[in-house]
Amino acid sequence: MKKLLRRYLLISAMVFGLVLCVSSQEVEASVVGQIPLQVVDDIDNTPYPKMANVDYYHYTYINRTEFTIDSPGEVRAIFREDIRAKSIGSVWISTDIYGKDIIGKIGYFTGEETLISWFLEKGTYYMFSSYGDMLTENNFNQGNYSSVSVALLFEKSRTQESKTTTSFVSSHSIKLNETFRGFLSTISPSDYYSFTLSKRANVTIGYSFDASNSLDERIGYCTLYDSNELYLAEASYLPTDRGQKTLTYMLEPGSYYVRLNGILGNTTLNISPMYYDVELTKSEEKAWTTEPMDINIDTSIDYSEIVVLFRDVKKSLINRDSYWSSENKAYIPLDGETFTAEDSGVYSVRITDLQGNNTMKKIEVTNIDITEPEIEGVEDGLSYNKPVTITWSDDQSGIDNKKTKLNGKRVKTGIEVKDEGKYVLEVYDKLGNGREIEFNIDYTAPTTNIKNKKTYNDIVIAQINDNVSGVKRLVVNNIEQAVVSPTLYFYLDGEYVLEIWDNADNYRRLEFKIKK
Repeated sequence: MKKLLRRYLLISAMVFGLVLCVSSQEVEASVVGQIPLQVVDDIDNTPYPKMANVDYYHYTYINRTEFTIDSPGEVRAIFREDIRAKSIGSVWISTDIYGKDIIGKIGYFTGEETLISWFLEKGTYYMFSSYGDMLTENNFNQGNYSSVSVALLFEKSRTQESKTTTSFVSSHSIKLNETFRGFLSTISPSDYYSFTLSKRANVTIGYSFDASNSLDERIGYCTLYDSNELYLAEASYLPTDRGQKTLTYMLEPGSYYVRLNGILGNTTLNISPMYYDVELTKSEEKAWTTEPMDINIDTSIDYSEIVVLFRDVKKSLINRDSYWSSENKAYIPLDGETFTAEDSGVYSVRITDLQGNNTMKKIEVTNIDITEPEIEGVEDGLSYNKPVTITWSDDQSGIDNKKTKLNGKRVKTGIEVKDEGKYVLEVYDKLGNGREIEFNIDYTAPTTNIKNKKTYNDIVIAQINDNVSGVKRLVVNNIEQAVVSPTLYFYLDGEYVLEIWDNADNYRRLEFKIKK
């Protein structure tokens, strides 16, 4: 291995020395066109190309062949030596007749057959080759004659490129969902593409290189950049890969760039956005109803999960998985891609795609009314010791004034109730959702058969009464009594203080004595 490496280095030094030192008159070269350029459809499937014999009379002899290609493509030189040959040949391509502006690297040929390829843009080029027998590591046999069979093939690229060289500033504009065929050459080893998204999408970038032509075990790269030319993501293409590979990335609306480089030759690129479209559709549009309503979820997202909450969820909570769990009281079960709205309000739908990205869509249902009217001014079961003003409202279907009554009589909101008594208020909306409230107006303190400041000479049986709101509290000599019966019994001699409250907080205080 070390001996072969030294041979390569020696040949390289010799070739560069020859190229740099000789003028056009000093270069011994075969007639231009001695090695004809053969245009083929499939350069990898041309087993029997026409070979031209090139005679190398001296190790300083350089063969020069001029050729012109009218489109980008792959140029391949095939060298076949006699099986007895022990020398190493060198070959290079240049854009000038003197062989100084070398494109790519110098190639070497030795053995029964050697294939060397260049990926070139359209233009005129010159292929130079030299050959010599190496008797020792340090010198060549100058008198030895060598003959090598050479073929020069060309396969046109199917590129759609309109620009030879591209950059961030001057890139190929690629249409979404269409495949673009490109070509990477030695002169232009990188291609830049630009595209624009009008809305948020999960973008799949499909790319391929002609890896069968990969030189020096190169790796192809597909790199994504934002509009500021900042790196976002990258994926590779190995020499062993075949077909198209993909890079997927979530992108917001805007402009982006893709760069392909690494493996020279034919490339393909397509950019397919999966837009995050979500449409929530009510099963039917109608007037106010008490019936549940189905909501259909129509989405282009390839999703792994859909969760619905009966809540106007803030955007900041979209990625909090615990919040979107079935343990949340606002959780709404799904039937396929449909859920049922049972009440008016905002429903939030979160869709998780296969890469774990979350998207949220909301819908507001406004025509389901299962809510009772709101009543202010009185509360059910309470009693009041002053006049009350009562109002009611319904923000959805509205109040049904024909059914709204106070003690059986129609009334309107804002009524003032002054008279003492028991009341029943019935309020209904137009869909029949209603509330019934019982309340009392009570100005009178509870009464009893006990006379204040009186002295009794026998057992006292106190009858306590409150015909409107009822007795709420009894206290005898600062001791709380259970309000079980309207009757209290006093047996012992002594002084008594009786305090009574009704449910409207009307208060009566009595003092009496028992002395037998």
